[in-house]
Amino acid sequence: MNSITKTIGVDLAKQVFAICEVDGTGRVRQRRDFRRCELAAWLAQLPAGTVMVMEACSGAHYWARRCLAHDLIVSVKSEARQARLSWHRVREGYKNESLAISN
Repeated sequence: MNSITKTIGVDLAKQVFAICEVDGTGRVRQRRDFRRCELAAWLAQLPAGTVMVMEACSGAHYWARRCLAHDLIVSVKSEARQARLSWHRVREGYKNESLAISN
């Protein structure tokens, strides 16, 4: 990876992840595809402080925690917070279902 790379965008998928390295001016430096195990090894090689950007989904928080383990900069929810939010969603679903049945 070039030292001028500022941000790395990750497109998460089940098997193959697409990586896009972008410099400070927004110019794409490199695009690559990784399988799940290859991505984990590649993250370990990145310099500390690299900014990782990925889509917002439940799997993103898992990979964000993996990035944090290598001192890569991401905003991440803890496993406990994710579990708490999922319980809130379940509760909201029950409320909506109850209201629909009563109507």
